[in-house]
Amino acid sequence: MEVKLDSGMKVVVKQLSVDEKDSLLDPIEWKTDDKGNTTGCVNQFSTATKWIRACILKFCPAKSKEFIDLTEKTLPLLSGGDKLEIFTALFVRFNSQGEEKAS
Repeated sequence: MEVKLDSGMKVVVKQLSVDEKDSLLDPIEWKTDDKGNTTGCVNQFSTATKWIRACILKFCPAKSKEFIDLTEKTLPLLSGGDKLEIFTALFVRFNSQGEEKAS
């Protein structure tokens, strides 16, 4: 599935099972302020990189027309901001998907 991000970057997302999505969602540790509001994610960059490795097949930078396969050599082409944008888009997508039927 191809997803266009707010920055204009496009990513091709792998089809993941419910179990694979849950295994990505489970270890996330959230930071909160004194009022209990979520302010961020602990270890945000390593978390974002883990999600990108697990979920993204290829990406197309905003000002490009060609997709780049995600590999160890191309992963460093993504800036910290790119990684966080991809992670946020994936998190929102995965967290908003309900299961087929409630048990």
